[in-house]
Amino acid sequence: IYTSLLESNDLHNDLIEVLKNGYLDDLIHSNINLSKKYTVFLEILKSRHIGVAYFSMNIFRAVKKIQGKCFNWG
Repeated sequence: IYTSLLESNDLHNDLIEVLKNGYLDDLIHSNINLSKKYTVFLEILKSRHIGVAYFSMNIFRAVKKIQGKCFNWG
């Protein structure tokens, strides 16, 4: 879902859909150890504040672009 959101053309609506439908609720509330970027992503989603999540995902996108990484498989 993280990668899909990074490549989303409609990030705001996709984030709302993820939060509204609880797609990551099990993962958000688990004690699983993840890499830092995924831990930060889940903490942001845990806040359930769409504005913060949207802003953060745009920063993550910018970092990926600067790094030259792209997950566009289409």
